[in-house]
Amino acid sequence: MLGKKISLLCLFLVVAFSTIHARISEKINDSWRFVLGDFADAKNVNYSDRSWRLLNLPHDWAFEKGFSKEGAQSDKGGYASGGIGWYRKTLRFSEKELDQQVIYIDFDAVYMNSDVWINGIHLGKRPYGYVSFRYDLTPHLKAGDNVIAVRVDNSLEPSARWYHGCGIYGNVHLTKVNPVHFEQWGHQVTTSLTADSQAEVRVTSRIAGEPAANTTIEYALYNAKGKRVALAKTDGRTPSALLPVTAPQLWSVESPYLYTLQIKLYEAGKLVDNESLRVGVRQIEWNEHTGFWMNGKNIKLNGVCEHLEGGPIGAAWTEKMMRWKLSLLKEMGCNAIRTAHNPQLPVFYDLCDEMGLMVMDEAFDGWQRKADHDYGRYAFPEWWERDLRAMIRRDRNHPSVVIYSIGNETDGKIGKELVRVCHEEDSTRLVTSGTASTHFMDIRGINGDSEKQSFFKNYKSDGRPFIGTETPHTWQVRGFYRTQTWYRDGFPNKNQDPFTIKDLTPKEIFGYDWTSPENKANAKQQFNSSYDNATVRITARHNIAFLRDLPWYSGHFRWTGFDYLGEAGYVHGGWPFRAFMGGVIDLAGFEKDHYFLYQSQWRKDKDMVHVLPHWTHPDMTVGTLIPVWAYTTGDEAELFLNGKSYGRRQNGEKWDQMQCEWMVPWTPGQIEVVAYRNNREIARTQHITAQAPALIALETNTRKLRPDATDMAIVTLRMQDAMGNFHPFGENRIFIHLSDNGFIQSLESGNPVDTDTNWNAASMRPFYGLLRAFVTSGQPGDVMLTAGAICGDKSLMQSDTVSIDVKQIALRGKNKSAKFKIYYSVNGNKPNMEYTRPFKVTPGTEVKAAVYDENGRQLLDMKESFGDGSGIYWGTPGGETEESVNRHQAENAKLTGASIQTEGALKYVNVAPQGSIEWYQENDGDEYKTILNLLSKGTTATTGLELWVNGVPANFLAQPVMSGNGWLKQRSEVKIQRGANILILKNTSEKDLLVDWIEFEK
Repeated sequence: MLGKKISLLCLFLVVAFSTIHARISEKINDSWRFVLGDFADAKNVNYSDRSWRLLNLPHDWAFEKGFSKEGAQSDKGGYASGGIGWYRKTLRFSEKELDQQVIYIDFDAVYMNSDVWINGIHLGKRPYGYVSFRYDLTPHLKAGDNVIAVRVDNSLEPSARWYHGCGIYGNVHLTKVNPVHFEQWGHQVTTSLTADSQAEVRVTSRIAGEPAANTTIEYALYNAKGKRVALAKTDGRTPSALLPVTAPQLWSVESPYLYTLQIKLYEAGKLVDNESLRVGVRQIEWNEHTGFWMNGKNIKLNGVCEHLEGGPIGAAWTEKMMRWKLSLLKEMGCNAIRTAHNPQLPVFYDLCDEMGLMVMDEAFDGWQRKADHDYGRYAFPEWWERDLRAMIRRDRNHPSVVIYSIGNETDGKIGKELVRVCHEEDSTRLVTSGTASTHFMDIRGINGDSEKQSFFKNYKSDGRPFIGTETPHTWQVRGFYRTQTWYRDGFPNKNQDPFTIKDLTPKEIFGYDWTSPENKANAKQQFNSSYDNATVRITARHNIAFLRDLPWYSGHFRWTGFDYLGEAGYVHGGWPFRAFMGGVIDLAGFEKDHYFLYQSQWRKDKDMVHVLPHWTHPDMTVGTLIPVWAYTTGDEAELFLNGKSYGRRQNGEKWDQMQCEWMVPWTPGQIEVVAYRNNREIARTQHITAQAPALIALETNTRKLRPDATDMAIVTLRMQDAMGNFHPFGENRIFIHLSDNGFIQSLESGNPVDTDTNWNAASMRPFYGLLRAFVTSGQPGDVMLTAGAICGDKSLMQSDTVSIDVKQIALRGKNKSAKFKIYYSVNGNKPNMEYTRPFKVTPGTEVKAAVYDENGRQLLDMKESFGDGSGIYWGTPGGETEESVNRHQAENAKLTGASIQTEGALKYVNVAPQGSIEWYQENDGDEYKTILNLLSKGTTATTGLELWVNGVPANFLAQPVMSGNGWLKQRSEVKIQRGANILILKNTSEKDLLVDWIEFEK
């Protein structure tokens, strides 16, 4: 049972029911055998799996394998792997257990194309990787050993437009029941408020098997203290009941009160089945003019879109980690989550019930192909109805679920049928989509088009409520700043119709970057600014204001909550970019500046202030005016630089007044911001200019890590200078040693271009000064984490002094007074000089270091280079040119019968006869027509060149225009549909075709 408190009554009921064996459900996550590869005989009972790896579920082999440029999931999946994997487990049953019992195996989720066998007998296939399902084992079991075998097929990739896990990434249960029992997800609970402020809880049930004439059902509702508040008994042939509740405690975002509903099935007075459900009493309404209402209160859905995989551990989310993730969003002020673009794990909904988070429960991404080998392409026509009904039946009793969504940026008449099925399974919730067959929906849900200026200027109700299903799209990298506004598609762009966002300074003042311009594969490979000035169409502040002030604007779901792996090519230019940077929280769970913007607007109950940017600028000229912003829930804030006040600023309501703002001449030292409400200080924060990195600091969320692989210790590692000040550019690799009782599930820094493997990692570079270790433990005993780094300024711009720091922290057990021996070298040899104090290095030096404990055991083997150009690039402010995603280079496309050629600074693609180039173009708004320009040489539209857009041939316009050196610019009018678009250029001539790029006119 989830939650911090379990009532004694509920505990007693669970024990009692287990004793009389009415229903037993147990996790069988432990001790599965796994192998990567395809072994056809592995389904057979006598197959030997002794050489296979022994592991516990949940499991994600793609996350374990890490990233490679050739990763099967490609840029869409963050360059992770795919493949085929097998799982096997032996189940043992006695004759008594098998007698008069039905036994099911229940899978929370398997990605994807799973086949399941019991004792060599095929039970079924499930293509969709995000749906829960069960099989009846009963007819095929025998006393003694029984072998479950599961084949998971991810051989065709990419199978999604973002990273997906591979394998059995959810829990697996065995459920044992009597022949007459409640069906899986066989209860439907609805609640309503009556005119006299009382409540009614209605329950209907479905029974499997053949119930006898004397079958009865008892429905009993208990409050959170274990007191029964309602009781109803019915004949088993009419399994439904109405339970009136006097003075009900209502479920809401602020107070997510949960009752427990016990449902017992009797035959001739004997208990034969029972189930327990958590029930939230609440009433929701939607209004086209006033938006969303819950329990008679008008509230806004302050939401985020959230991929299941967003975060540091791939797809295998345990309850502990899911709670951590959701708690971060809740603390920000988020009250709603769109499950983009598929159902989440069952534990997600349980936690949302408990924490007071509303859910837009989304079934599918597309209704046809959107990724090369996705569910929409292969399985949707046959499986959509079964999978949609399964999702709704599983999730419909959760009070957190307030609306269903059935698709994202797709289209088709099938949308009407999807809505029909939703209504048949659950008539109490309305249905929407993210710009998918919008005219069929109960609620008008719009993605990117709802960010346009014209949308707000021209909005007219069509008789339905409205919700912003995916807005706003703003991109930002933690710790990265630019003062010049950046638009994904350039400005002005008539199709995007963006809002005007002024530059913060006349010229760019920041020039640092993740690498130098010549090392970038293309001009799209840019980090984006955290000032809320990097966007597609609109700022986060615009959207917050519109949502707050427009009564008909019921809610919005920003893209996204967490950063997530994948979608790394189309916008971010591909390898080494592995992640999409639209979140307010990075992959490691570190909050970005945007997080505090939302908190300042959505958490008026919290006293807070946050200031940006940091105040460490090694290449900044003293006196340079820096825009300093503060987000606060106070009504004003005051800024001090080295003790001198730069005045108070009002915290306004308009979009461009949500930050208190100063232009501050940079000088080293300390900036401090004090926030006030009614002239009383409520919070303060500060940044101090850091000197060169010299130390690492450790802190943990727990010192009592349970010997249970589902628990997790989260260790935060910070780079500091010699005075203990946080260093926002610290990037010295941190090396980790963990005692034998612990395991590093992940090292994650949030860096979107760090392609080191996270799982079981021994070291990683912090990203802008921060790194996290996610540690589990499967056995008892002390768990000690030792971290070390060779610290210093990698560029040698601040300092040429290097120090070595080692720290230790207990995650279980007592902290010990650690004594380390450290040896180092600066000449490439084995470390042989004892480290006693910091030392100097020259450019190009590689320092090696070895760390030993007091018993002489080596814990860490470290190395770091300095002054070799491998760290942060310190460039000229505004020195790089940025390329819009309107232009797609041929060398970054999917090539068939084609090769990349280089001629001086020019890079292009040579397409052999019958070869082709395939580009991907995404559209988060309505379909539109545009002009496509093609720069090519060697053949033309009249001599063997064909362009296909989404399977339809496109015509080239007029004559090509000469562009120099034989290169021709050819134009074509094309239609860009919602969501994914595939453009294929075919060379049907008998000579080579040279292609540089395609470009869409604004």
